[in-house]
Amino acid sequence: MAEPLTRPLEQVLSPSGRAALFNKLAAVAAAESTRQLEAFAARLCDALAAQADEGGQSADTDMARNALQHLRRGMTTFHRLTAACLSDALLQEIRTIEQPVKPQPASEAMDLSLVTFEAMEQKVLLDNLGQALEDSNADSLHALNLRIAHLLQRDEIATGQNPFRPGVFLKAVSDAWSRFDLAGAQQVVLRQLRPEVFLALEPILQALNDTLVGQGVLPKLAGAYRLKKSAKSRRHLPLYQKLNQWLSPGGQDAGGSSVSPALSGYLDAIQQEAPEPPKGKAGVIDASLLRHLGKNAPRGALTQADRNAIELLARMFDFVFREQHIPTDIKRLLVRLQVPVLKAALADQEFFFVDSHPARRLVETVASASVACDPAKGRDDPLYQMIEQVVERVQQEYDQQIELFDTAAADLESFLAREALVDDDALSRAIADAARQENIQRAKELADNDVAMRIESGEVAGFVETFLETQWVRILGLAHSVRDSKPEVLQSAQKTMDDLIWSVKP
Repeated sequence: MAEPLTRPLEQVLSPSGRAALFNKLAAVAAAESTRQLEAFAARLCDALAAQADEGGQSADTDMARNALQHLRRGMTTFHRLTAACLSDALLQEIRTIEQPVKPQPASEAMDLSLVTFEAMEQKVLLDNLGQALEDSNADSLHALNLRIAHLLQRDEIATGQNPFRPGVFLKAVSDAWSRFDLAGAQQVVLRQLRPEVFLALEPILQALNDTLVGQGVLPKLAGAYRLKKSAKSRRHLPLYQKLNQWLSPGGQDAGGSSVSPALSGYLDAIQQEAPEPPKGKAGVIDASLLRHLGKNAPRGALTQADRNAIELLARMFDFVFREQHIPTDIKRLLVRLQVPVLKAALADQEFFFVDSHPARRLVETVASASVACDPAKGRDDPLYQMIEQVVERVQQEYDQQIELFDTAAADLESFLAREALVDDDALSRAIADAARQENIQRAKELADNDVAMRIESGEVAGFVETFLETQWVRILGLAHSVRDSKPEVLQSAQKTMDDLIWSVKP
């Protein structure tokens, strides 16, 4: 039951009021989750048992069997770690909730640092599971999105900005398992976290919605939903109206527009010339070509809306050309794209309102891909040559067929995907070296975990505990490092440790 309203909504919406309410929401979510841990762990045990009993010998069935035994032995520890990770994750999310979402710089987006296959598989698993959980809790999650957006005094927030989204709970459980079990079974466990096995998020999300309603945050959601629906139509927004009037002085809605035959012929002629960067400013590449077109078009060919569209597009290209991470040679190629893109923008002014417009997509794909060009190879770089080929095709062939931009962008993206799969000897050696170092560290962590799991109950004699932590852990570390080739060594070391603990019990 929602608690009664105790403070005016103005106080709730103040910075201090929001901070206090978000902390309260984190506590509610943590408490609701903790109440479910026993039932969740039981469902996870059943899921692991089902996989272990499928029959046949495979690495996955063996890991499922080992994970099941480990979970049954250390259930209390798993509960404690999961509760701690959930609390930490939720607090971390609410600490960043009021910070604006910043776009990732292109240099970071193209980061080619080493990532293990296991890490990639784990990310894919978490993303897929998170989407499944979002789909199965869509209504409650959408209501929570609206209320949190209202609390933040924003028009809307995406699910990815919601600090209580399913992905946060999934990541917390994944982190808890990685601390609980270092034996490499994490992927097998993650695959079991289907909506019917995982924490029941519906009562958690409902409790969060009830808490917000109790504080007066959108108690009547139907009206807010209608407002949200109308907000999704850009037509009423002041910015849209302003741009629409600027691009269409006659008052027509932005969208398809008529390009005069004189202007169309003028731009066709310029396009076929394959223009190079203007030579007005030494060494500087900018959008002066577009502005030159606007000034030198045939008399009467341009309407005021056309001139406004050209200036707006020029500003967009100025922004691209100022990006230092884009090589100069690629900027020269982008100059040749300006006329086809201008023709697309004049024919369809939705270009300025839709991020996914095909012409914009191609410009952005070329700009982001160019960061990976090898400056040592210059124009001999296969990536540069592919970008040049794509630009040349659009520059020569574009004539109102907007799908050509999509095709060109798709070709470039396919090339990048193929290049990412090429085997690189230096990269392979670096990965092998990193794997060896990781194996040594992981063996030590596994050994420490083996000992910790046995002494955490407090029932092991003090002198035995000291011996295990200072001496036997070294033997266990060596045993873990050779477990793939000699698994019997690890089994013998663990059995000896268990026999020693049993032998000195009263």
